[in-house]
Amino acid sequence: MKNQKNWQNYFKILSKLIRIRTVVVVYLFFIIGYLITASRYSFNPDWVMGFVAVSIWYINATSINDLADEEIDKINLKHDKERPLVDSNKNRSAVKKIYYASTLLVLLVCAFFGAKALILGALMLVLNYIYSMPPIRVSYRGVWAPLALPLGYVFYPYLLGFFASEGIWQNKYYILLFGLYFAFVGRIFLKDYRDIKGDKKFGKLTFLVRHGNKATALASAIFWLLGAGLVGLYFKNYWAVLAMVVIFAVAVLYFLHKLSRTDKFSQQQWWLTAVGRSGNIVALAIIFVLDSSIRNINGVKLNIGIGLLFLLGIYYLQPVYVQLKANKAI
Repeated sequence: MKNQKNWQNYFKILSKLIRIRTVVVVYLFFIIGYLITASRYSFNPDWVMGFVAVSIWYINATSINDLADEEIDKINLKHDKERPLVDSNKNRSAVKKIYYASTLLVLLVCAFFGAKALILGALMLVLNYIYSMPPIRVSYRGVWAPLALPLGYVFYPYLLGFFASEGIWQNKYYILLFGLYFAFVGRIFLKDYRDIKGDKKFGKLTFLVRHGNKATALASAIFWLLGAGLVGLYFKNYWAVLAMVVIFAVAVLYFLHKLSRTDKFSQQQWWLTAVGRSGNIVALAIIFVLDSSIRNINGVKLNIGIGLLFLLGIYYLQPVYVQLKANKAI
């Protein structure tokens, strides 16, 4: 009976350490990395193992981060019952065990994709540790944090997807990789808005704490533009994709402009949601185009598909518009 309760507690903690929506977004980069060199489209075990690899790496990252930032989270996330150490100090030992177990599992799952993937997984585990833990503690080091974290969120799944496809690397794939990376750097610049109160109290000098709202929004905009430019360059022969990238890049710049002009926490969160959702819909468009290329879908059908995705993006952003209008932010 006691063992059963222990297992139930571990599963409960795991459910708090993993945010499925975030994992799914990261998994999109695995699919993109797979599709850039895939000669045929077929669902296979690699796709499942890719999702497992991304999920376990994410659990490893959140568990070590929760251990490192336990006291800060009790301020920033005091009402968030989804964080295991905010909810109960008794969970610390279990979170440690989950961290150690996930470290081993990341290596095992990456080994499934070969030696290069195993090395990549080991490097990403090192990234998780130095990002959160002293003496390096990248998360405390201003601009270095948003530059480092997307290595795990973008490089790791993208390259895993490429290894899974067993394709031949071409230099042009760097363009798309760095386009996605820079865009995600722009997104990561915004992640500390929710945590600024506790970060200030404990001296966690994030970019937002160091430089303030306007500078953070500006830095985010610069990286979003760099990312959008490279993604547009990669898909320069697909006018519908180019149009979509440009439209959502302009939308993101508008959202960031509005974000820079408000200090109201509720409004900031909705502008941040709008930015994140814009990035998600562009990632889906990229997957659609790569998949269409494998299936030899082009011309009118491809453009119609991109148009439908654009409409989906508008629908996806509509709840944000309603909330911001209710808050008189628009």
